[in-house]
Amino acid sequence: MAVNLSMGNNSQNNKRIARNTLMLYIRMVLTLGVGLYTSRVILRVLGIEDYGIYNIVGGVIVLFSFLNSALTQATQRFLTYELGRNDRQRFRQVFSISILVYLGLSIIIIGIGETAGLWFLNTKLNIDGDKIVEANWVYQFSIIAFFFNMMYTPYNAAIIAYEKMSFYAYTSIIEVLLKLFIVYLLILIEYDKLTVYAILVSLVSFVILCIYVTYCTYRFKECRFTFYWNKNMFLKLVSFSGWSMFGSLSVMAANQGVNLLLNIFFGVVVNAAMGITNQISNAINQLVLNIQVAFNPQITKSYAKGDREYWETLVFRSAKSSYLLLLLISFPFLIETDMILHIWLENVPPYTVSFCRLAVISLLIDALSGPLWILIQANGRIKKYQLIVGSVILLNLVLSYMMFYLGYNPNTALIIRCVICGVLLIIRLVLFVDMLNFPSVEFCKQVMLRVMLVTLLAAPFPLIISQYINGVTGLVITSITAFISIILFSYLIGMNANEKFFLKKYIYSKIK
Repeated sequence: MAVNLSMGNNSQNNKRIARNTLMLYIRMVLTLGVGLYTSRVILRVLGIEDYGIYNIVGGVIVLFSFLNSALTQATQRFLTYELGRNDRQRFRQVFSISILVYLGLSIIIIGIGETAGLWFLNTKLNIDGDKIVEANWVYQFSIIAFFFNMMYTPYNAAIIAYEKMSFYAYTSIIEVLLKLFIVYLLILIEYDKLTVYAILVSLVSFVILCIYVTYCTYRFKECRFTFYWNKNMFLKLVSFSGWSMFGSLSVMAANQGVNLLLNIFFGVVVNAAMGITNQISNAINQLVLNIQVAFNPQITKSYAKGDREYWETLVFRSAKSSYLLLLLISFPFLIETDMILHIWLENVPPYTVSFCRLAVISLLIDALSGPLWILIQANGRIKKYQLIVGSVILLNLVLSYMMFYLGYNPNTALIIRCVICGVLLIIRLVLFVDMLNFPSVEFCKQVMLRVMLVTLLAAPFPLIISQYINGVTGLVITSITAFISIILFSYLIGMNANEKFFLKKYIYSKIK
C-alpha cells in the first residue's frame, strides 16, 4: 500500500515537473527573444565604448554578489528541505531569519561597495577620463539595483520551493517587457544615455521586488515576515552559507575577475565582446536553468524524505534533459555564430564570435553538473565539496592571468574555462561515490555516454550542409537539419525505455 502510494506521488511529481518545465520553457523563449533584441539595440544606442563601460562597472559590484549567491543557495536548500518534511513552522522560521540576514548582508555589501569598490573603480579600471563621471553614476545605481535584487531573493526561493513556476515565469516576462520599454526610452532620449540606462534598470529591479513581496505575502502565510530569532538556526544557515560563499566567490572570480583582467590587458572593446557573450550565454543558459529549476525542488524533497530511488532517477533525468535541450538550442548557433551575430548586431566587436562559441561549449559541459550540485546541497555536507571544487574554479583566474601576462590572446581565458568545466565534472562524480554512494559509473553510462553519442551522430548532417549552402538560406536549412537530427537521435539513443514511455504518455494526454 505504501509502495503504491509512493509510486502515485512520484507520478504526480513527474507530471508537475513536466508541466513546470513546459511553463518555464515558454518563459525562456519569450525572454530569450526579447533579451537578444534589447541587447542589440542597447549596443547600438550606447555604442561599443559605453556598453563596455556599463558591463565592467556593473561587474565591480557584481564581484560582491558572491555573498548573496551563497546565502541564496542556503535559503533555497533549507526552505525546500522543510517543505519536503512538511514542517511549515520551521519553514516560517527559516524564512524570517533569512530576511534579517539578507538585510544585514545588504548593509555590509553597500559599505564595501562605497569604499573599496569606489576606490577600485576610480584608480584601477581602464576608463577614459571624460567618461569617469558617468561611470560613477552607473556604479551608484548598480549598487541600488543590486540591493533590490538581493532583497527579493528569499521570496524567489519560496516561490521555487512551492513550485509555483507559473508566477515565476509571468514575473520574468514582465521583467523583460519592462527592459524592452527601457530600450524604447533610450531611443527617445538624446543625452546621458548611459546614466539613464542605469537608473531605469534599478527601477525595474524595484518593481520586481514589489511584485514578489506582494504575491508571497498574500499567497503563503509562511512568507509573512515576523521577527524571529533562533541562534542555532541562524548559525546553521550561516555555516551552510559560509561554505557556499567560498564556491560562489570562486565563480565570481572566474567570471568577473577574468572580465577585469580583459579590461586591464586589452581595454573596454574586449569588455564589450565579453558583455555580448555574457548576454547570449545567459539567455541560452536560461533553458538549462528552467529545466533544473523544475527538477530541483523535487530532488531536495525526495532526499529529505529518504526516497533514494526517486532522487537518483531525477538527477539522471535532469542532467540528460538539460544537456540535450541545450544542445538543441545551441548547436545551430555554434555552427552559424558568425552569421547570426552579424544579422543580430550592426557592429560586432572583435573576439565576439570565438567568445560565444567557447562560452556555449562550457555551458554544455556544466549542464551535466547542475543536478549534482543540487544533490550535495540537499545532503548538506558541502565543506569538502566546496573546498575542492572552489579551488579548481579559482584556477580559471590564475591561469588566465598567467596566459595574458605571457602574451596570449583573450580567447585563452574561455578555453581554460572549458577545460576546467570538464575537470570539475569528473571531480564531482569521483567525490560523490564516497560522499553519497552515488552510482557515478551508471551516470557515465546512462547520461554522459548517451549524450556524447547523440552529439557525435547528430553533428555531421548540419555541419556538411553549412559547408555547401551559405547565407540566410543556409542558416535556415542548417538549423532545421540540426533540430531534426538532435531530436531524432535524442529519442533513439538519448532516452531509455522508461523515459520514452513517459514522453509518449505525456504527449498523448495533451493531445486528448
